[in-house]
Amino acid sequence: MYFLVFLGLVVLAITYWDYRKEETDTVLLLDWWVWFDVSKARFPVLYWLIIALQSAGGLALVLYGLINR
Repeated sequence: MYFLVFLGLVVLAITYWDYRKEETDTVLLLDWWVWFDVSKARFPVLYWLIIALQSAGGLALVLYGLINR
């Protein structure tokens, strides 16, 4: 389960990087990979939603990994 802790820390590091540069490089997997950039200046609500979801996901992975080790 330490892999989940590591993965969660990677997600949190990427989230911090996105927060510092005020832009996210979001990837969606539909039938193909689609990249799009969401900047804080152009889409502030969507930007903060993505930052919040990434942070929650990273913390959830870390906590789940620590609880179930």
